[in-house]
Amino acid sequence: MANGSGVSNLAFGVGLATCLTAAGCGAAGGPDGEVGGEVADTVPLYANLGDHALDISTDQPEAQAYFNQGLRLQYAFNHAEAVRSYEAALAADPTCAMCWWGIALALGPNVNAAMEVEPGARAFAAAGRARERLEGTTPLERGLIEALSQRYGRDPESDRTALDSAYALAMMDLVTSFPDHPDVLTLYAASMMNLRPWDYWSGTYGDRRPNPGTEDLLGALERALTLDPNNPGACHYYIHAVEAAFPKRAEACAERLATLMPGAGHIVHMPGHIYIRIGRYADAVRANEHAVHSDETYISDQNPMGVYPAAYYPHNYHFMAFAATMAGMSRQAIQASETVAPKVPKSVALDVYWIQNAVVLPQLTAVSFGRWDDVLAFPMPDPDLDQATVMALYARGVAFAALGRLDEAGEAASMLQDRVAVADPEGSNPVLTIAGHTLAAEMALRSGRPRD
Repeated sequence: MANGSGVSNLAFGVGLATCLTAAGCGAAGGPDGEVGGEVADTVPLYANLGDHALDISTDQPEAQAYFNQGLRLQYAFNHAEAVRSYEAALAADPTCAMCWWGIALALGPNVNAAMEVEPGARAFAAAGRARERLEGTTPLERGLIEALSQRYGRDPESDRTALDSAYALAMMDLVTSFPDHPDVLTLYAASMMNLRPWDYWSGTYGDRRPNPGTEDLLGALERALTLDPNNPGACHYYIHAVEAAFPKRAEACAERLATLMPGAGHIVHMPGHIYIRIGRYADAVRANEHAVHSDETYISDQNPMGVYPAAYYPHNYHFMAFAATMAGMSRQAIQASETVAPKVPKSVALDVYWIQNAVVLPQLTAVSFGRWDDVLAFPMPDPDLDQATVMALYARGVAFAALGRLDEAGEAASMLQDRVAVADPEGSNPVLTIAGHTLAAEMALRSGRPRD
């Protein structure tokens, strides 16, 4: 890995591009994906999603089974497949109030995706259908349904801040009625996390302070895990809640999470979020190798469309490349980076800016290992992809500088700055800003000006 550079291209080239403390760590997501085929005919009952269950008011075993599967998939951030499972449950028992609740829950916003208009309208309708079926439900079911009804407005473009806050407050009230119910605690914590996605801590690493609401959601998740250590949702959310500040607190969760739902690729991937924070890079590589296998099996069998195969699945390779780079495993890192790049559709890359880093991950990984000729051999990405273009120019500039071709490095740096000025005139994207500064530092170092 010795590239003769005093600038940490290892850390920036792949590490920052993985967005370890930003939304990239959870990958992009949302409930608006679709799966081909008629739900009742095609959605299977998977045998490898564990045994987590929430008993509901139904006399149809098939409805209960599909509902449980929907909740597991909700916890696994496969929202489109969760909707399909809840719909299959509803097909088995059209009177099922909680089946409509599940549909409304899975269509809602999450830490990786804001509420879209079309899913918002569907979620409002589903929540209404759940309320129409309250007769005969248990107090717990009634509480969950009434709380979720606060989350959606008749106008799908209603103020999300007010609606999300109302839902979180309603879930807080429900916790007072069911303080020892792990799923209530988990869903309450999720509602709190959605109020400030990926913004749970202030301060610098090593001196983190909880932002408003963080201690409450951590308390709920820790209580849920005390009551039910194998609750996959609580474990998943706890990893996200503490990874940026106190990752060791979730190490035990990380070590058992994958075994709870081995067929859910994103759940299998999640331990890597902790492992990379505590130096267990080889374990992170292995976790994502298993996640890739799980997701590829699911994608091959079900041919899903939408966000999950376009973003969550490639995220496994992205993470694998970073972890392998940090472990010095060049073969695995390069292979993972070259595998992920063509898996990102342009349409997704345009909508989800951070995933553009995956498009140029081969170049960034080659930078990390000092493979300068390889960097320059890669073609430039689609010019419509601003962030990918900037990162490719960064990689080329570093390679030119390392090879002593400083004039060409300067040209790359100038093109980078021109592109940043257009793509991010307010300087709100730190990845682009840091790319420019890092390239400038590399050029100064190679020019014999290490103090510039």
